[in-house]
Amino acid sequence: MPNVTSFRSRRWLLIVAIVLVNAQLCKAQDFDFVLGPTSFADVVITYDCDFGGGRCPQPFWQTPENAIGKPEGVAGNIVSLGTGGLLEVGFVDNLLTNSGDDTPDLAIIRGGGPPLETVNIWVRPTEAAALLLDQSGFIDVGLGTGFGADPELGGGPVVDLDSHFQGFSPGSLAFDAVRIVDDSRLIETSFGNHGIDIRGIGAISSVFVPEPNGQGFLVVVLLFAVCRSRGKKCQVSHR
Repeated sequence: MPNVTSFRSRRWLLIVAIVLVNAQLCKAQDFDFVLGPTSFADVVITYDCDFGGGRCPQPFWQTPENAIGKPEGVAGNIVSLGTGGLLEVGFVDNLLTNSGDDTPDLAIIRGGGPPLETVNIWVRPTEAAALLLDQSGFIDVGLGTGFGADPELGGGPVVDLDSHFQGFSPGSLAFDAVRIVDDSRLIETSFGNHGIDIRGIGAISSVFVPEPNGQGFLVVVLLFAVCRSRGKKCQVSHR
């Protein structure tokens, strides 16, 4: 009979190796994503450019899948929300979580260039987090504007979950979806791509979806330890 325990151990060592390689793939730009390409939203839940009753972008800019996965390039690889438009995305293989400090946990990566759009942002807690927060469904975490709180973070609104959910230890809260609504008070541009242009939505603070035996958590711990000890960053350019 095959040694099941040995097979599982080898499998998780392989996963750790793959994660560390992924983290090295994006280490010299602007955003610090611990889980590398895995940090980014995986699926589109809803896209409605007419949500706020404003103007929709031209059809060419109405491809919400352009906001899924690690951002690549700028021109054409975006989705425009429309004036007052809505985009909801979900995380499948990872979860957005709180870092326990005042650093950003979520980044909305723009297509670049003026104007500096404003958006309203909501996050959806997992079932366990909803019990801790005594709230379920999408929770409003405020208004995101321009290039974020720290200019070094680059091109898009950022959110510090700990400023909205105070008193929780690092990683104790997890969220599986994000809702973004364009601020309809913005002055529209004349380029046809009305509303904010988005090319990526990333969980700066992130964990893998837990495995039943808890080994997924071990991978995250190992990754944090190696990345922090070597001073490496998994980052994505806003340019």
